[in-house]
Amino acid sequence: MNLDYSLTSPPGILTPELFEKLHNASPLAKSEAVTTPTLLLVGQNDRRVPPDQARAWFHALKKNKGRDGQPLDIEMLTFAGEGHPITNNVENEWVAFEEGLRFLAKYVDF
Repeated sequence: MNLDYSLTSPPGILTPELFEKLHNASPLAKSEAVTTPTLLLVGQNDRRVPPDQARAWFHALKKNKGRDGQPLDIEMLTFAGEGHPITNNVENEWVAFEEGLRFLAKYVDF
């Protein structure tokens, strides 16, 4: 998909056609296809995936059902002072690690 986006000049006007192209290229446009339990670890200072986009993804996935027809298990943790990834504070790294293990242990026997 060609989005005609330049990194060397200012962005142009966002036309309805370009908006549709960008939306269709976005993961959010395909969120209804997600059936896998998901844990989101969100840095409040993330510039790669802004927290507002993470919250939108979280709420989109909360509407879904898993493969078993039950509501999809979606969790989100946010970390103040963190970006992408969670590495600025050892306590936050530890919480993210432990929560990741806890979440995986619900679905994986290890």
